Amino acid sequence: MPLFKCPICKKELVVEKNVDRTKFYCYECGYMFPSNEGRVEKAYLKLMLEYDSIGEGIRKKFALKADERHFKSIDDIRAVLKRFGVDYDKLNPAIKSILQEKRATIVKYELLPEKSPEGGEDVERVLGEEVGKWVKANFFEKFFKFQVEAIKRILDGRNVVISAPTGSGKTEAFSIPIFIIAKKIFENVGANVGNKPIILFIYPTKALSRDQKIRLKKLAEGFKFNVEVFDGDTPRKERERIYDSPPEALITNFDTINVHLLSNTRFSSLFKRAKIVVVDEVHNYVGSFGAHIHYIIKRLERFTGPLQIIASSATVYNPREFCEKLFGRPFEVIEEVEGRHGRTHFIMMYPTISTNKILRVNALKTLTRNGFRALSFSNSHIDAELILRYSRKEGVNARIHRAGLTRKFREEVEHMFRKGEIDAIIATPTLELGIDIGHVDAIISDMVNVTHLIQRAGRAGRRGQESVILLVLREDDPISSYYSRHPEDYFKDISACYTDPMNPIVREKQILCAICDKPLSFEEELYDEQLVDKLVTEKLALYSKNKVYPTKKGRLKALETGIRGTGKVIEIYCEGKNIGFRETSVGIGELHPNAIYMHGGENYRCRELKTFGEKWIAEVEKLPQDHPYYTKPLITVEPTVEKVNELKNVFGIKVAFCDLKIVKIVTGYMQFKIGESEERGEPINLESPVEYCFKTKGFVFRAPDPQDMLKKVLEEGGRVDELLASSFHATEHVIIEGSNMITGGASNEMGGVSIGMTGMIYVYDGTEGGNGASKLLFDRIEKAFSRGQKILEECPCESESGCPRCTYSYHCGNNNRMLHKKGALEVIKRILAGAQMEPDFSLYDKSIV
Repeated sequence: MPLFKCPICKKELVVEKNVDRTKFYCYECGYMFPSNEGRVEKAYLKLMLEYDSIGEGIRKKFALKADERHFKSIDDIRAVLKRFGVDYDKLNPAIKSILQEKRATIVKYELLPEKSPEGGEDVERVLGEEVGKWVKANFFEKFFKFQVEAIKRILDGRNVVISAPTGSGKTEAFSIPIFIIAKKIFENVGANVGNKPIILFIYPTKALSRDQKIRLKKLAEGFKFNVEVFDGDTPRKERERIYDSPPEALITNFDTINVHLLSNTRFSSLFKRAKIVVVDEVHNYVGSFGAHIHYIIKRLERFTGPLQIIASSATVYNPREFCEKLFGRPFEVIEEVEGRHGRTHFIMMYPTISTNKILRVNALKTLTRNGFRALSFSNSHIDAELILRYSRKEGVNARIHRAGLTRKFREEVEHMFRKGEIDAIIATPTLELGIDIGHVDAIISDMVNVTHLIQRAGRAGRRGQESVILLVLREDDPISSYYSRHPEDYFKDISACYTDPMNPIVREKQILCAICDKPLSFEEELYDEQLVDKLVTEKLALYSKNKVYPTKKGRLKALETGIRGTGKVIEIYCEGKNIGFRETSVGIGELHPNAIYMHGGENYRCRELKTFGEKWIAEVEKLPQDHPYYTKPLITVEPTVEKVNELKNVFGIKVAFCDLKIVKIVTGYMQFKIGESEERGEPINLESPVEYCFKTKGFVFRAPDPQDMLKKVLEEGGRVDELLASSFHATEHVIIEGSNMITGGASNEMGGVSIGMTGMIYVYDGTEGGNGASKLLFDRIEKAFSRGQKILEECPCESESGCPRCTYSYHCGNNNRMLHKKGALEVIKRILAGAQMEPDFSLYDKSIV
């Protein structure tokens, strides 16, 4: 956006822009000039004409009100912090500078004292003299209370999930008792290498596996155990050594177990001897990924017999429910609230007349210039790329770390931060896990649910140093606006982990894999007659002697099974070199022809998107680093209900949870200048729309008409079709975006579509086969409607369509066109008042995404 100067003091004006109005703030002169012009340049011309007319009288005529000053003075900030029990004058200069931001409000400030978990018992008393003395000499003299409870339950052979903060000692709590159990087992088995049972430590990423190896090796020394990493990156020579001389403990991941079981490699024998399995960072196994893990455990137990499973996480709100669904057995829960950390400053800020990105970049610049080593978290790869770009322009020495970049690239970034060669990392959730990158003093986070924030915050202050956690709400989404007024609800909206083992796509793939592992008998738990008949019909399996065997075609099909997502991705190539990938359901909107794609700090234009059966390839070309534009797709969705699984009455409307077929079509795109929210020119239609069809799960309901608004439009001779379609479209947005935190940020995993003026609204999982996100919202739909009403009523905007703080959605495939705020409010009020409505799947009209 161009620089606009105050005609009086000549200093830069702060610009607040909405769809149909613009405001200019000059804090030096103390005025705010409002204009009904949506174009900033025209609004500025009006300001200059007003100045020509009344000169410095602008100060008096448009003087700022008290609540528009946004804590400009130090005394204002002192008063705000005093309400939170914080003394402004004792704060670090960097924190003071962040708080003095004139274009944002301080929503919440908490100064958390240095903490440790509750103390427990002497280690010798818990472990016995021999092991206890070794632990005392090498680690600590006392266990925390939760560690004692975990050790006792694990030694008793129970399946246990440990829920405790990052850095609280979960690893010691599960590894020490497991090594004690293993030692007894090994003593009974003897020295026969071929029969030696193995403990499996499973981590969600290869980087974390290697990071944890150092810690586990040290813990294993006291038992004279060896610990090795075995995964896709383990060199051949190293694999042979591990096979010839198996360690007592093997660190791996579910991807590796999956591949070796179904390929029947000789290395699979290492996994087939497992007796105890530890699944750390268990909160990662949600959605369809978790469904795959459910079956991999069942497949493994076909060889091992019943396993003792230990799970752990810092951020599972529903540990028992989630683990019992994920692993299919009863679990006992050990919980600890406090972690080990130094004094922590938690700050929540809301960009009133700035943007979320500007606040994050300014905070990153301030913190790094004051010696803080910082992690800035983004929720999407595009946001991370933009923050990196803006930060570099401000002179911040930063690099990016996200999925889709090569392992070599990410490891180089980790090394540079660890060695102090860079001051900050811009990361997506790839660094939420406990990979060692050295000490971190500050976390800056985009708007995210409290569960993810806790995980991110756990990266800072782990060496006891003072740390800063800054959560920046967004200026353009309903839930941020809601939390700016109700910050207490942010901490109540702790999200549940979710997965659906009955995901039909995953179940079919995994049962085929089980058949490839070894022939499946009719008596086994995994045998599903209807599903196996389908595999036989498709010539992927065959019946023989009361068992099911894989065909050659079936084995090849099973080998294509990816367990992260659906396995369908768009491979990205530049000048013949593979530079990354994107999941297909998301990627068709980012890699359509002529799309601008940001990747690893570079800009690319997609020249061609090709399909070869189920394989997708995007050919891209590099653009100059300062390329000023990006694109957003225009998308339509055609949903079809294939089966109703559950029907419930909500206030008065019937809501159906269904199996759905979704046809997603990218019809065109819009161009935007980086840093601006206004599109450049008209929408551009694709010569050949890009189409992707997938089956998933979701819920459907028919919303009631906004009767009062309908009557008014009829009296005024307006268009009824536009009112209805816009009201229902806005209702769909509010239900998904406004309930984002109720579902733990799962709106990113869902899509939605309203069917013209019919009132039919579909909300569905964005991944093939489903991921459980829409079921979470379906189960909480009553709360979603209630919160939607609050969001619409409390938003002060007067625009007919609403604004980013109430009805707009970043994910809108229609570029936030066709929205009606008052119509949506009346629709939701009628739902809450008990309007009687039933879905009619035969109704058809133009869909609005």
